[in-house]
Amino acid sequence: MAVVELFGEHADGNTGEDTKLVLDAVPITALDRLAAEQNQETKRLQFFLLTLQEERGITQRLRNHEGYLLITVSDRSTGSDDEIRAFATGLNRIDNNNTPYFVRISESKPQRRHIRTLERISLFQEHPDTDKLEAFASGSDEAVAVAVYDVGQGSMSAVVDQYEHPVMFFDLGWPLSFFPKSIPPTAEHFDPFPAGLETRGFPVPVVLSHLDRDHWGYAIEKGMAKWDSKLLAWISVPTYRRKALRRPWLLRRPHHRHQLRPSHIHFVQTLGATRIRGGVALRFWPANQQDITLGRVTLFLSNPMSGTPTTPAFLRNNEAIGMLVQDDISAARILLTGDADFPSIPAFAKRDLTGLVAPHHGGKVTRGSVPNAVGHGRMIMSVYPGSYSGIPHPDVEAEAKEQGWRISCTSERKPCFRSNKETQCGNRLIRLSKTPLCGCSEVPDACLCVTDLS
Repeated sequence: MAVVELFGEHADGNTGEDTKLVLDAVPITALDRLAAEQNQETKRLQFFLLTLQEERGITQRLRNHEGYLLITVSDRSTGSDDEIRAFATGLNRIDNNNTPYFVRISESKPQRRHIRTLERISLFQEHPDTDKLEAFASGSDEAVAVAVYDVGQGSMSAVVDQYEHPVMFFDLGWPLSFFPKSIPPTAEHFDPFPAGLETRGFPVPVVLSHLDRDHWGYAIEKGMAKWDSKLLAWISVPTYRRKALRRPWLLRRPHHRHQLRPSHIHFVQTLGATRIRGGVALRFWPANQQDITLGRVTLFLSNPMSGTPTTPAFLRNNEAIGMLVQDDISAARILLTGDADFPSIPAFAKRDLTGLVAPHHGGKVTRGSVPNAVGHGRMIMSVYPGSYSGIPHPDVEAEAKEQGWRISCTSERKPCFRSNKETQCGNRLIRLSKTPLCGCSEVPDACLCVTDLS
């Protein structure tokens, strides 16, 4: 059973050679086993990511498909006319020797019981809402700036202290495998978690805006496809970075209308099974709270307005978590939005902004919704042009400039003279009260410098 995802659709709704159509699939046998399993905490939903090759207009046929498909997958061709050639989707690094797979889409619809099982698992009811936010409060009073790290066509930011040390991450993204050209030149040396910086009693926590993989993909180190003889199915086997998992992660609990992908479910289940100090890595947003203030950081829920789209992709982006970082003395206010459109963000978080990390990597937003800039008005787009058509979007850039924003992009790379690594980097900085500067070698060695690239 699979969900269709389309990457690289053109702004006019058409597709081209750069369009990628991915099936995020789960073996029916895996769903049957999980339906019979009493203790969901100990089991992981297996998945298989496949990138389809454009054949006989298959992208045009499937690009508007919503809901679930039944498919069969084999590594042997039957030669039938309805067969689609595919390859295992890369998980950062993947060793499949470019093995082709052959997909057939069934005319039958998935059984309702299998859909119900997947929807039930995606609510993660075995994990209660959290009342443990101490790790997120630790260091938040020391915030002096927001760093937006160059992770290509992905999103990773952090609240940093006066020494450029991250005290709280907002998203932990990395480019999807279709966009290898956007991977930053610093990738070999980039390390958001150097041991010398995690000295506050807790590993630096992560606030995850939403579950699109380009916002958490750094947590995956590599992966491969394999045949599972027990499930009698092909599956993707990810290897997660232990340092990424072993820290508190704050997520908003998904809803079944988000149509969470099997690969997303596997990641959240992995967080829920990762033991750290004080429980498990997974922390779900407390029920009945719209915002939470932790020192200079206010976290809040984004919610779409009535009359807006109700597609799973739109809801995943807009039923999310956002962040406002502010300093009372300087009156600086920085908004981090994830992929949420401005009308979905509460009014208090859009007032008197001096800094802004652009929604959806600078992609299209509701016309006339970009807030006014105050003071230095610095907007950062975490983007690599050419990855997606219309990102960044020229209408957004034009409106942002009209509203007083000074725009820069993480794709604007240049040498970092503080690092001993001979690479270019696009890390960007938005100040609250002062310019941070690392007094040790940890930040330059990990390619986390922001001061010289601001």
